[in-house]
Amino acid sequence: MHTVFHFLGLALLSQQMEAELNKSPASNSRRPADKNLGPMPPATKHVLRHVYAPFIRKLAQVLRNDSFLWDADP
Repeated sequence: MHTVFHFLGLALLSQQMEAELNKSPASNSRRPADKNLGPMPPATKHVLRHVYAPFIRKLAQVLRNDSFLWDADP
């Protein structure tokens, strides 16, 4: 974590704050309470695709991997 903070030019965390952050592992999943929210509304999906499309294309180009490209809106 020190390396990342240094790279980003951020002040280092206190030992207490770092311990607090490291108490529970990071997770890239929804909270159980959020799992029943249902699918994303079509209008939201359309806006997100429009806003992020140039960045996603650039990512795919830089990584030379078209699997990052999103399908077009139906």
